[in-house]
Amino acid sequence: MNKQERRKALFCVLSEKLKNKQLIVVKDLKLKDAKTKAMTEVFAKLPYDKTALLAIAERNDAVQRSSNNLPYVKTVLSAYLNVKDLMKYNTLVLSEASLDQLNSLVK
Repeated sequence: MNKQERRKALFCVLSEKLKNKQLIVVKDLKLKDAKTKAMTEVFAKLPYDKTALLAIAERNDAVQRSSNNLPYVKTVLSAYLNVKDLMKYNTLVLSEASLDQLNSLVK
């Protein structure tokens, strides 16, 4: 599969997530400490369905380490989003920066 086909498949799945209201955009994800409890509190406020894929724009050790112990959350960089992960997890949580990064791929 070439790059254009992969990108088209990715955006088809993203648009399907948006249509089914399985896409959540958050302003910013900054945690003071890399604690699982802090990430649990964040997800308690989000309307996700069973499992969530958290896409962040750039590496953030606090966010990644705090979500590692949550079995229903997987954290990836938005540059590494793939169709397999999008299909596996029910809800996609994007930060605004990662949304901007995905928008730049369209151009």
